[in-house]
Amino acid sequence: MPVFNPLLAFGSLVTGVAVGETYNMVNAETVADGYVSMPITPLDQSYRNISFTANFATTPTATVILYGSNTYPNLAGPQNGVVISTFTNANGSIADNSGFEFYWIGVTAYSGGGALTVTLNIV
Repeated sequence: MPVFNPLLAFGSLVTGVAVGETYNMVNAETVADGYVSMPITPLDQSYRNISFTANFATTPTATVILYGSNTYPNLAGPQNGVVISTFTNANGSIADNSGFEFYWIGVTAYSGGGALTVTLNIV
């Protein structure tokens, strides 16, 4: 079960996910343009097999950007993100073995596509 730790990262919420777990970064939600998810951190930092899947309920008009960073989020949110992948107007999936400490998504240009689900898997 994911671990919520409100004291980590100088007061901002971070969700820890263990090997073998699946976590929905967005769970069948209609999100606003400019949405930024809560940062996720793998609990086993030596583990590097993480995959992400983005699914829209209908044909999307949106861009979902997956970020990674080794810098703790601050009260303003995630910082120093490196773009890992971008899903533009389409469902998609990506595997990442970069070993970042934190992952999050940002949504831009959202104007359709129904409910969005973005799933993180550590397998």
